[in-house]
Amino acid sequence: MGEYVALLRGINLGGKRMKMEELRQMFGDLGFSKVSTLLASGNMVFESEQKDPGQMRKRIEAAIEASFGFSSRVIVRSAREIADLVAAEPFAGLEGSKDARLHISFLAEAASGGPEIPYRSPDGVYQIVKAGPGYLAGVVSPSPGSGTPDYMDFLTRQYGEDVTTRTWNTVLKIHARMQPG
Repeated sequence: MGEYVALLRGINLGGKRMKMEELRQMFGDLGFSKVSTLLASGNMVFESEQKDPGQMRKRIEAAIEASFGFSSRVIVRSAREIADLVAAEPFAGLEGSKDARLHISFLAEAASGGPEIPYRSPDGVYQIVKAGPGYLAGVVSPSPGSGTPDYMDFLTRQYGEDVTTRTWNTVLKIHARMQPG
């Protein structure tokens, strides 16, 4: 049995509202076990006998649409992939703060196209400091009228809808939740 996290894109924003209890039930109905949520932003930790993240993703996306009446893109990562990401220290030498928020953007596919990395936006509000297997490490300096929304729009233009972003602190919490014991 493998341990995984499903990262749902854009839930509990605007009209895409769902209760975490209902989402946990849906995951259980799909045959996943030891289902838990982390925060209310679509981080589902679970175990599965199935080994193909792409197949899990398709099943979860179809179930969300059937259960909640809207679509949400899903990225599935194994506990090993999350551990490898944390071990890679994508923000080595950088400190997060209210003026420099650290983000990991998970991609359904390895990054292709897009800007040369490292990349800094023309206005200096955000930058991508590292690209790894299935992720981008970004730093956003929020400013009035821009910042994180601009960064998310940029990612969607460059990589499409199959990307979802979490703060580095959330990734560390996911990693801690997925540790044995």
